[in-house]
Amino acid sequence: MRFIASMALMLIGVSANGATITFGEAYIDRLDLAGPQIEGDYTYQAFGEGWEIQEDEFGNPPAALVTFWNDESPALADYVELYRTDGEVFYLQQLDYWSRDPEYQSNLVTITGYRDGSVVGEFVIGQATIDPFLTVISSFGGAIDLLRLTVSSYGNATSIDNIALTSVPVPAAVWLFGSALAGLGWMRRKKLSN
Repeated sequence: MRFIASMALMLIGVSANGATITFGEAYIDRLDLAGPQIEGDYTYQAFGEGWEIQEDEFGNPPAALVTFWNDESPALADYVELYRTDGEVFYLQQLDYWSRDPEYQSNLVTITGYRDGSVVGEFVIGQATIDPFLTVISSFGGAIDLLRLTVSSYGNATSIDNIALTSVPVPAAVWLFGSALAGLGWMRRKKLSN
């Protein structure tokens, strides 16, 4: 029985893992011009000139995703898409955000999760924050294959950081676990009948 328990823990550990997107250490003035960026098992890309990656001043070190700075201003509907590079589905757990000036409304950003082109969940971030960063827990109702962050209202710069994601257990690992349990059960039954 100890063998079964240790095997179960091993397979569960292999089949699901988490990641936190921290946006690396590089300053990218126009994320849309930089093209797709890969961090761990995930890829993200900006569409529209209003997204940048800024160092320290705008985020939890080393960097954060920011709706704009320098000479650019976000246009409504500028967005960033994030997805697993291998195309598998995942869960959004939480993310951190901060409005640069707590006295003013920041850009509102709509966070939308999609699965096979259908909306799984959506919420809005960006109200003025007193603390440097607020953590928002996802309200999505299930796994997604695409996360989209869209500028939905004008204001001051909004920083987004530490997007916590969890992959869905790999079906092959779940099948392997089930097969192992069935095989062990068969062996035990055969041993007891002898």
